[in-house]
Parts: sequence; structure tokens; C-alpha cells
Amino acid sequence: MDQLKLVRPSLMWLIVSIGIILSLIFFDKQRLFASNILSFVIFVLTILYWLYIFVSAWQVHHQAVRSVAEIEKVISVGIYRRVRHPMYSCDIVLAWGFFICFPYLTFLVGVLWLSLVLLFWARLEEKAMIKKFGDEYIKYKSKTPMLIPKLK
Repeated sequence: MDQLKLVRPSLMWLIVSIGIILSLIFFDKQRLFASNILSFVIFVLTILYWLYIFVSAWQVHHQAVRSVAEIEKVISVGIYRRVRHPMYSCDIVLAWGFFICFPYLTFLVGVLWLSLVLLFWARLEEKAMIKKFGDEYIKYKSKTPMLIPKLK
């Protein structure tokens, strides 16, 4: 069970934060393309997406911010019926919206780092969830997309 305790969001966010700080230190703040009103609209839409998904996930599953070891059951209702990792989904979308509105090289590197770490961490969590819940999680996984919510 000690391995399961390591799969905790706080450790993941520490890794993400270190990567983003390093990108701000080591990469130029070079603008990659011009922002416009469409960039701003996309950014606002990503904020709304983040708010909707975050609130929907929090209403259904308060344990989502804990380590896999502390999760008591597989949740497959509410937003979790549409996407297995709603929190990571909304964080990735928000980060890319931020980059589209503020298109600097440093932000691109930070968003790429965040996306890769969250994808890696989602896969790590899934292995731990399968270890903990077995066939129940495998069945849930087969019916529910990982990061891009199904619309039905």
C-alpha cells in the first residue's frame, strides 16, 4: 500500500511547479505569435470549462485530491461518467487556453511540461487504481475516456 500513497496529487503538482519555474528561468520570453480577440475568447472559454469541470468533479468526489491509497471506491457518476480524470482534463485545457492568450515560449514549455506530467500521472494513477480495485476499475476504464469528456 505504500506505493499507492506516493501517487498523490500534491507530489505531482510539486513536479509540475518545478518544471514551470525552470521553464521561466531557462527559456526566453519570446512571443511566438500575436494575440487577438479570438485568443482572449478561447482563454475565457477555457476558464469556464475549468470552472464547470472542477465544480462538477468536486461535487461528486471530494477524495479526488487525495492519494490513491485514500480513495475508497470507484466513482462513475456525474462528470466521472464522462471522463476518468476530470481535474487533469480541465487543468490541461486551462493551461493551453492561457498559452493561446499569452503565447510566449516560456509558457509553451511550461504548458507542454504540465500536459506531459499530468498525462504520465493519470496513467500512474490508473495502474494504482487497477491494483486497488481490479476488474471494477478496468470495466470503468473501458467505458469512460481518459481526458476528453464524451458528450453523451
